[in-house]
Amino acid sequence: MPVNAEADLPLSSTGNPERMACLPEYDTPVVNTADADAPATLLDGSFLTEAVELAPAGIALLHGPDHRFTYANRAYRHLRKPGSAFIGQPAATVFPEFAIAGRLPLVDEVYATRRTVRRREFAVLRETGEQAFYDFDHVPLAGADGSVRAILVLASDVTDKVTMRQAAEVRAAEAEKAQQLLEGLLAFIPEGVILAEAPDVTIRHVSAYGTRMTGRPAAELEGIPAHQHVERWDILRSDGVTRADPEDLPLTRATRRGEVVTNEEWVLRRVDGQALTILCNAGPIRAPDGTITGGVIAWRDISAARQVQAELRDALAQKELLLGEVNHRVRNSLQLVSSLLGLQARETAGAETRRELEAAAARVGAIAKLHERLYKGPSVERVEFGAYLRSLCQDLGEAASEHIFEVEVAAVDLPTDTAVALGLVFVELVANAIKHANPVDDTRRIFVHFGSTAAGGVELSVRDYGVGLPPGFVPGQGTRGFGMRVILGMARQLGAELRAGNAAPGARWTLHLPGSGQVTPECGHMARSVSDRS
Repeated sequence: MPVNAEADLPLSSTGNPERMACLPEYDTPVVNTADADAPATLLDGSFLTEAVELAPAGIALLHGPDHRFTYANRAYRHLRKPGSAFIGQPAATVFPEFAIAGRLPLVDEVYATRRTVRRREFAVLRETGEQAFYDFDHVPLAGADGSVRAILVLASDVTDKVTMRQAAEVRAAEAEKAQQLLEGLLAFIPEGVILAEAPDVTIRHVSAYGTRMTGRPAAELEGIPAHQHVERWDILRSDGVTRADPEDLPLTRATRRGEVVTNEEWVLRRVDGQALTILCNAGPIRAPDGTITGGVIAWRDISAARQVQAELRDALAQKELLLGEVNHRVRNSLQLVSSLLGLQARETAGAETRRELEAAAARVGAIAKLHERLYKGPSVERVEFGAYLRSLCQDLGEAASEHIFEVEVAAVDLPTDTAVALGLVFVELVANAIKHANPVDDTRRIFVHFGSTAAGGVELSVRDYGVGLPPGFVPGQGTRGFGMRVILGMARQLGAELRAGNAAPGARWTLHLPGSGQVTPECGHMARSVSDRS
C-alpha cells in the first residue's frame, strides 16, 4: 500500500517505516548542526533529519514524471562523484546507466501499480570509479487522494554479498571442471583407483578399471565404510589364503593414520572366483591445514606378471638342475680319466713318462674338481675360486705328501671360464714347484696366495723354498716344456701378466688378472691354512 504523504504523522519512537518515509521535501540536504549542544530526542525533527542523512543505506525522494531528486542522503550521494548535482535533477541525468539498463520504467511502474518495486543487485559505478552492486526498493508515497505523489528510494549496498557469491560460483565451476577431468581420467586410466572419505573410510568413487577387474558394479562397491571393505571386495593377503583384516588394508591405513603405502601385494577375488594379485599404492588426502579428509589407493593387476615370473623361476630351476646334472656327469667322466691316467702312471717303468702321466692326471683332476664345484654350488656361471684353490691344494697335498702347503686365499667369485684357465695354471705352477724346488734343507714348503688387488683385479702367486731360479731366467725362454706352454697359453687367454722371480729362498710365480673378480662381501677376508706333512 502507498504511504500517505500528506497525513499528519508525527515522528515518534515507534520506528514505523511508513512514518520514516514521510520526510519533508528538502531542496538541499538538511543537517542541523547549529544546535549541536542542545539535547536531541526522537521527537526532535532535527535529530531525525540527521539520522536519515547519516544512515548507512542510501535514501532518496523522487518527484514527478521525470523522477527528479528532491532529497538524497549522504550514502546515496556517494554513488556519484563528489560535487555531483542531485537536487532538482532528473534521475536519467544523474544516473544515465539507469536509463540505459531500463530501470526508469520500473519507477514508472510504481506510479501505475501503487506498489513497491524492487530491483536486486543492480550494478552502479561508485564515486571512486569502482563497480558496486545495490538492491533498490522503490516505495510509493501517496497523497490524501490516494495517488502517488512521490517515490521513496532505498539503496542497500550488497557488493560484498555479490562478490562472495560470484567467487563461490567461479570456484564451483572450477571444481566441477576438475571433477569432470578427474572422472574422465579415472574412466580410462588402466589402474584401479578408489577415493574414500575420512574418518570411516567410506568409498566415494571407484574407477571404471576397478569395477571391470572385480566384475562388480560400482553401486555394490561404493558407499561402504572400512569394516565392510574386506567382505564386499573379497580381499585376501598376498598368500591368497588368509582373510584380510580391514584395519590392515592400505586404504584404511592411509585414511585413518596418514600412512603412505607403496608396492604392497594383496589378492582380490573376482565375482567369478578368479584370484587376482594386485600391487597397491595408497596415501592420505589432506586439507590445506594438514587435516586428513580422505584417502586414495591405486592398484593394478599383476597376476600375469607373477605367473610369468613363476614360470621363469621354474625354467631357471630346471636349467640349473640340468646343468648341475651335466657338470656332475662331466666330473665323473673326468675323474675316471684322471684315475686311469694315474693308474697308467703307476704301472709305467720310465720315470719321464710316469711324470708326464701324473701331470696329465693332475690337469684332468683339476678340471674335474671345478665341475664338482659347479654342480654343488649355487651358480653354474661363477665359482668361488678361493674355496676351489683350497680343495685343489688338499688333493695335491695328498699326492705329494712330503710337501707342506701354506694356503692364504680370499673368497673371490670368478667366471667359470676364467676359473678353469686359472685352475690349470695353478696346477702347473704347483707341479713345477714340486718338481724343481730342490730344497737345500728339509724344508719342502709351497706357499699359495690368492686375492683381490687394489686396482680391482685378482692375483695368484705360488712360492717354493728351493734353490730359486737361475740368473736371467725369463718364462718361456730356454725351456718349452708342455707345462710351461700351458701356463703361457692360459695367461694369454686370460689377458694376464705372468711374473717370475727369486724370493730368497725359493722362487715365486705371480699371475695378475686385471678386473676379473668379485669379492664375496661376507667372506672377502684372507683365510690361511697349512697342510701337515704326512
